[in-house]
Amino acid sequence: MLPEIKLRKKELGVWWLGQSGFYFLTPEGTKLIIDPYLTDRVRRLFGARFGRKIPVPVEPKDLDPDIFLLTHDHVDHLDEQTIQPVPGKNKITFIGPRGVARHLKKMKVDSKNIVRIDAGERTKVKGIEIEAVFAMPTDAGTFDTIGFIITFKNKLKIYITGDTSYTPFLEYLKTFKIDYMFTVINGAFNNMNEVEAAKVTSLIKPKTVIPMHFGSLKLDTSDLGKFTKNMRKMDKKVKIIIPELMKPIVLTKGS
Repeated sequence: MLPEIKLRKKELGVWWLGQSGFYFLTPEGTKLIIDPYLTDRVRRLFGARFGRKIPVPVEPKDLDPDIFLLTHDHVDHLDEQTIQPVPGKNKITFIGPRGVARHLKKMKVDSKNIVRIDAGERTKVKGIEIEAVFAMPTDAGTFDTIGFIITFKNKLKIYITGDTSYTPFLEYLKTFKIDYMFTVINGAFNNMNEVEAAKVTSLIKPKTVIPMHFGSLKLDTSDLGKFTKNMRKMDKKVKIIIPELMKPIVLTKGS
């Protein structure tokens, strides 16, 4: 079991799982997980420099989500060895774009538990509105990568960038009036770097930004100070929260 805390009506609990993985808990008790990478499989596939720099914070067998979001089919986002041990998959709603849906079916996840949504499409599960939004592909193998905008029952709205290259086109998301933006900053493999992530955040203008996809693998050279410095230079109004591994953060509507 992942941790739980008591939440007020306008709040949302969130725990960082490392890389781009997060666990969300609503006041109603609904559990949502996005892009958990909870093994050392990337190292086994691609070599020692891709090894973990931080410990696995929770064992896959202890995951118990109601909703399982996947932004694209990269192994540090859709990890078979993280998903396979998860119990009760017949009760979980898996949501992701074309490549994710195809991969899950190959893993024998029941089709009735898979909701495919591509950029511009939306779905609703347990009262939570989930919209797939544009992400600039980082390689030719994942043209269908997406981000997510999630609106919870209490109207708190978050944006997860997923893996995305820099593009000012993402400014269109400003119209969503996002409360909390979770942005990739690692700069590797065509992802936005610290400066680019700050630029995009300043265009979208969320109330608060939370950096992600940093400090989890040995090859990562992300500089949180560089992101913070550039964020302050480009938009002093946007608050910054730096997540810590498995340390609970309480997000609040209107703050």
